[in-house]
Amino acid sequence: METRSKKKRIGPLPGGDRRGTPGADAGCFSMRSVSGVELNRRASTKKHVTAEISDDADLQTNRSNTPLEPYSPSTISYTPSRSSSPSIPSSPVSHTVSPTPALNVARGANAFLPASTKAGKPRVRMKWSKEVNIFIMRTYFYITKLETDMTIYRKVLHELFCRQYPEVNVSEQRISDQRRTIVRNKLLSQEIIDQIKEETRKQLEAESENSSNTDLSPQNIQTNDQQTQPLTQTQPLNMQSQPYNYTQITHSSTQTESITLTLENDIDTLTAVEQAPITEEYTQQLYDKFQTTLTQYSGMDPASRPRLPKLLYNRNLFRLVNLFNESILAHFISEDNQLTDLHTIIYCTALVISEELNFKITENTGNSRPRISIKPPWQQRLEKGIEKLRADCGRLTQYINNNRSNKVVKRVEAIFKNTRIHTRHENNNRTPHEFLDTLKQKLALKVHRLRRYKKAQQRRNDNAIFAKNEKIFYRKLNTSHTNISDNQSTIPSKEQLESFWAGIWEESISHNDRSAWITEEETKWAGIDEMEFIEITESDIANVTGRLHNWKSPGIDKVHNFWYKKLTILHKHIAKNLTEIVLGKQRIPEFIATGITYMLPKAKHSSQPSQYRPITCLPTIYKILTSAITIKVNAHIERYKIMAEEQKGCRRGHMGCKEQLIIDSTIHKHATSKNRNLHCTYIDYKKAFDSVPHSWLIKILEIYKINNKIVDFLRNIMPHWKTTLQINTTNDNVVTRQIRIKKGIYQGDSLSPLWFCLALNPLSHLLQRCHAGYCLKHSSDETVISHLVYMDDIKLYAKSDKDMKTLVDITATFSNDINMQFGLDKCKTLHIVRGKIQPGNYVVNDRDIITAMEQTDLYKYLGYTQLKGLDHIKIKNSLTTEYKRRLNAVCKTQLSGKHLIKAINTFAVPILTYSFGVIKWTKTDTEQLERTTRTTLTKHNNLHPKSAIERLTIKRQNGGRGLIDISHLCQKQICKLKSFFHSKSQTSDIHKAIVSNDTNYTPLNLNEPIDVENFNETDPQKEKLENWKRKVLHGRHPHDLEQAHVNTIASNKWLKIGNLFPETEGFIIAIQDQIINTKNYKKYIIKDPTVTDDKCRKCHIQPETIQHITGACTTLTQTDYTHRHNQIVNVIHQKLALKYTLIQNTNTPYYKYTPETVLENTTHKLYYDRAILTDRTIHYNRPDITLQDKVNNITYLIDIAVPNTHKIQKTITEKITKYAELKDEVARIWKQNKVYVVPIVLSTTGVIPNHLLHSLKLLDLKETLYITLQKAAILNTCRIVRKFMQIEDNEINHQTTPTNT
Repeated sequence: METRSKKKRIGPLPGGDRRGTPGADAGCFSMRSVSGVELNRRASTKKHVTAEISDDADLQTNRSNTPLEPYSPSTISYTPSRSSSPSIPSSPVSHTVSPTPALNVARGANAFLPASTKAGKPRVRMKWSKEVNIFIMRTYFYITKLETDMTIYRKVLHELFCRQYPEVNVSEQRISDQRRTIVRNKLLSQEIIDQIKEETRKQLEAESENSSNTDLSPQNIQTNDQQTQPLTQTQPLNMQSQPYNYTQITHSSTQTESITLTLENDIDTLTAVEQAPITEEYTQQLYDKFQTTLTQYSGMDPASRPRLPKLLYNRNLFRLVNLFNESILAHFISEDNQLTDLHTIIYCTALVISEELNFKITENTGNSRPRISIKPPWQQRLEKGIEKLRADCGRLTQYINNNRSNKVVKRVEAIFKNTRIHTRHENNNRTPHEFLDTLKQKLALKVHRLRRYKKAQQRRNDNAIFAKNEKIFYRKLNTSHTNISDNQSTIPSKEQLESFWAGIWEESISHNDRSAWITEEETKWAGIDEMEFIEITESDIANVTGRLHNWKSPGIDKVHNFWYKKLTILHKHIAKNLTEIVLGKQRIPEFIATGITYMLPKAKHSSQPSQYRPITCLPTIYKILTSAITIKVNAHIERYKIMAEEQKGCRRGHMGCKEQLIIDSTIHKHATSKNRNLHCTYIDYKKAFDSVPHSWLIKILEIYKINNKIVDFLRNIMPHWKTTLQINTTNDNVVTRQIRIKKGIYQGDSLSPLWFCLALNPLSHLLQRCHAGYCLKHSSDETVISHLVYMDDIKLYAKSDKDMKTLVDITATFSNDINMQFGLDKCKTLHIVRGKIQPGNYVVNDRDIITAMEQTDLYKYLGYTQLKGLDHIKIKNSLTTEYKRRLNAVCKTQLSGKHLIKAINTFAVPILTYSFGVIKWTKTDTEQLERTTRTTLTKHNNLHPKSAIERLTIKRQNGGRGLIDISHLCQKQICKLKSFFHSKSQTSDIHKAIVSNDTNYTPLNLNEPIDVENFNETDPQKEKLENWKRKVLHGRHPHDLEQAHVNTIASNKWLKIGNLFPETEGFIIAIQDQIINTKNYKKYIIKDPTVTDDKCRKCHIQPETIQHITGACTTLTQTDYTHRHNQIVNVIHQKLALKYTLIQNTNTPYYKYTPETVLENTTHKLYYDRAILTDRTIHYNRPDITLQDKVNNITYLIDIAVPNTHKIQKTITEKITKYAELKDEVARIWKQNKVYVVPIVLSTTGVIPNHLLHSLKLLDLKETLYITLQKAAILNTCRIVRKFMQIEDNEINHQTTPTNT
C-alpha cells in the first residue's frame, strides 16, 4: 500500500515565488489573480485561485523593470509600455517552429492562463506554450553565451522575459525553474535545442566581429519580424563615448536596486577589462532614473533620507561620476539653484551611482535594531554535532560501566545502529569499546574541524575589516585590551544624558565687556587693516574638498565629501551659493548646522555622562564652508602675526606638542643644572571647549579685525547650532532630543579650534606685559618665558613665588571676565627651590585653591607625566611595554602578510614616534626595540630567526617586507626637529633662547650645529639593499633578481600584493635566503659537529641543500614536483579553455580544476598532456598543452617547467630546442601557417623571467596571469619543503635526531 511521503518540500511553491504564501505581505494589494488583475477585496476567492497570487512587492518590482518610464509610489497599477520594453532578439528555428516567438500582449497573457479541467475548474499549474519555451531557451543561451558565462544570468533572464511579456507576472525563481523543466522533461526536442544553440552561436560570432560598430547589449538585438522601437527622450542630451556595463534597474518604493552585469567571460583584474562605450540609451536611462530620484527627494528633510554607503574605488565608479559631470547634471543646474537644491542634486547623484554599482541603500529608520551576533550555519551545525557526540560518548561510557537502565540501553542501541561502520575498509564495530572509540575519533575530528573553520573565518573577517576601516579594527584590539563592556545597565539613560549636556550647552552666558584689558587689546590691534572679504571661488571648493577625507562620517545629510570633491561641475555653483550665504543674500538652511554627537567612553562604559567624550559629525557642506572661511581668516592672522608665539595649537609651520615639550624640558633641565628656582603652575579649564561664551567668540573676531561680513554670518549661524546625542552599544542605542549649543564652540569643523585659540589669545598678551617668568640668557640678550599654551593646556613659569602669584592672578582675572572656570581637580602648582620641591598652595578668587604638588606626585602634561621635568627612563619603560602589547595584539590576529606589517607600522610604531626627539632614546634602545619586533614575529611563526635583518625593513617592491626602521625613524625625527628649531631661532626669541641653552638637555642637543645635509644624502633603502647583497648566503637572491633575463618588479609582485599568510610569507623568504635547516646548512654554515653526512635524507645521492629540496631531488620528481607542475598547467589550461569557450565558467579554483584530455569546438582545439602522432619518430611529441586555432591555422605547443632560479634561462632554451622537430612536423602534417613553441617557465621561489611575460602575450592571455602562476609555485614550494623537513632521519636511516625547521 502506497503512502504519501511526509518529507517537507524545500523548493519553490508551484506557480511562482514562495513569498506569495499566506501571511507573507498578504495585504489588500496582494489580492490579484494569476494574470495580475486586482480582485475585489470583498469577492470570495477559491483556495486554488489564491494559491498562486503574487505579493505586492513582486508586482511593483516587475512592472517597473524598465528605467525608461519612471516609477512613482502612487502609480500602483502602472505597467510598462511596449515602447519602453524592447524585445530580446529571435530568429526562426526550423520549419516546425513558429517563425517568431515574440507574442502580442493578449497572446502572451493567454499563454500563461491556467487550463481548465474537465470539471471546469482551473488548474493549479500554469501552461507554458511551445513558443514561450523556445523564447526562454534562446534567451538563456544568448545571455550565458552558450552556457559559458553563468554569472547572475537569472536576473537578466527574468528582466528580458518581463519585457517580452509585460502583462505576465512571474518571479525570477519561476523562470529559472521553467528553464530546468524544459531540459529535464524534454519539453523541446533535442533537434530544436541544437538548432537554437547553433543560431545563437552564429549570432554571437557575428556580434563579436562587428563589436566596434554595434552595441552588443541584449536590448539592441533584433528579431527578423519585430524591430525595437526607438528610445523616447524627454530632453536632448549630448552624449560622449565611454565604456560601460549593461545594467538592470529595478525600483521598489523609495529604494532602487541596481545590478551591474559584466558580459565578459574572463575577468581577473580591473585594468584588463575592455568595456563597451556608453550609449545614448544607457545615458538616457540614468537621466530618467536621476530625474525620478530628484523628484522623489526634492523638498525632503535630509535627515529623513536613506543613508548612503561608502563605495569601493573602481573604474565603473569614476566612469559614472564622469558621465554625470559631462552629460547629465548640466541639465539640472542653473543660476537660480540655491544651496538646498544643489545639496539635493548631489545626494541624488550619489544615490543613483551607488545603486548602479549594486550597493545596498538602507532606509533611515531611526533607532537601529540591537546588533545580535548570529553564528554561521556551519558553526551551528558543527557545534550541534559535537554536542551530540559528547552526549553519546557519555551514554556509552555509562553503558560500559554497567549503568544499563532502560533509557540508557535504548539510546545505546540507537548508537550501535548508527555507528556500526568505522570505515568501509574495516570490519564493522562489534564491542562497545570499538563503538566508543569511533565516537571519540569522530568527536576529535569535528572539534579540530570547528577550530580550523573558526580560524579561517577569523582570517577572512580580520582582513575584511582591516581593508575596509583600519580604525574600527584597531578599536577592537583596544577594546579587547581594556575590556570595555556594552552592558546596557552601565550606560546613562536618555534623561541623564540630556540633563548633563543640556546643562552645559543650553545655558547662555556672556563675557564681561567692561574689563580694562579688553580695551587694551582693542587699542593694540586698532592699527591693523580690516580683513578684506574675498568671495569663495571654485578653486577654494576644489582645494578644501581635496584636503578633506573622502569617506569621513557625514552628518545628518548623509553626503560624503567624495561627492563634493568629484562632482566638479557643481563647484562653481557651490562657491556662489556659499558666498551668498556668508553675505546674507540667501537664507541659511536649517540642516546645515545640525550635527550628530556620538558619545565615546573615555575608558569604559559608565553610567556617568561626564565619562563620555563627545565627537560631533557635522554636514559636509558646513565643514566645506567653515574650511573656506578658516583659510581666509588664517591668512589675515598670519599676515599681522596676531597669534601669540606661546600658542602652538592650530599654527601652520610649527611642531605642536613636541615643540612645547622640548621647550619645557629645556627650562626644567636648565633650572636643575644651574640650581635655580623654578615655579610652575598647570592651568586646566572645566569643559574648556564647551564653556566659551558666544558673545566673547564674536567679540574676539571684532577685536582682531575679521571682516564684518564673516562676523555677521557667524553671529547669524550660531542660533542654528544644535545636535543630537547618541550612544551606540551592542544591546541598544540611546538617542536624545536635539540640544541647542548656546555656549562653547561647535566642535567638528576646522574653524572651531582656530576660533578657540583666538579666544584665549589675549591671555598670552596679558602675561607677556607683566614681564614675569623664567629667564634664559642667550648671547647678550635675555628672554623671559612666562607661559606655554597648546589649545587649552596652559603652563605658567616664574623665577619666584611672587611672580607666579602674579601670573596666576592674571589668568584667573582673564578667565572670570570671559566666564570660564578652572577645573581645580586638574590644576596644580609646583615650587622647585634649590632643587627641592616645596609646598605652597594658591588661593584663587578668594575661595578656590590650586594645590601644590608633592615629591610623589606626577602631572600628565601633553601626554607625558612629569615632576621636575620628564622622567625619561620611566616613560621609555611604559612606552616599550605598550609597544610590546600592541605588537603582540597585532600578531595574534589573522591578518595577511602585508596587512600585518601595515598594522605594526600604523598601530604599534606610532606609540613610539611621538616620543622621538622628546625622550632620549639611545641607539641601544632602538636596536633593542627592533630586536623585540623580530623576536615577536618569530614567536608567532611570521619570521625565520636566521633571515636577513635588512630585508625586514626594505620596501616590498624591492624584495623586503616593508616594516618601519625604528632607528632610522628616530634619527629622522630628531634631525627634523633640530632643523626646525635652528630655522625658527632666526625669527623667534623663545626658540633662539632654547637653541642657545640646550646643551644636551634634550635629545636634540640644539647647542650643537646641525648636520642635515649628510643625513639627507643617506638613503637607508639603498644602503640596506647593498648590505643585503654583500651577504654571502642571503645575498644570492638579490643577485638572482639583478640578472638580465629576470623581471625584478614581477618577481617581487607577490610581496607587493601581500595576500599570503604571514607564516607562509616568512617561510618562502627563508627559502630564498637559503637558511632552512638542511643537512648541508648545518654542516657547512652553522658548523654543527653532530652532522657528519650532508647527503639528502631521501635520495642519499646529492648534498641536501635547499635548491636540492625545491627542485633537484629525484625521489620527489614523480610526486611533489609533478603536483606543483600540474598546478601551473591547470592555471594555463583553465584560462585557455575559458577564453575560447571550451568549458563553462563554474568559478572552479585552479587547484580543484581537472583538465580534460581533449576539448574542441568549431574554432579551437585544446590538448592536455596528449601525444601528437607524427609521420616519423619524434622523441618529444607530448607537450603539456597543445592549442590549435582552426580559423587562423596556428598551433601553440605549450610546455611548463618550474626549475630552480639559477636554471631558468637554461630551461627556457631547452624547451625551445626540445620541441623544434615537433614544431616542424605539426606545421607539415596539420598544414599550419604558424607553429609556436611556448615555454611557461618560472622558478620554484617565484622568480619571473622576462620570457614568461612574452609567452603570456603570445597566447593572448592577460599579463597579470603571472601573479596566479607565481602564487601557485610559491605555495607548492613551501608545501614541498615543509613536508620534506618533517621527515625524520630515523624513517630512512633509523637515526633518532629530528630535523628542526
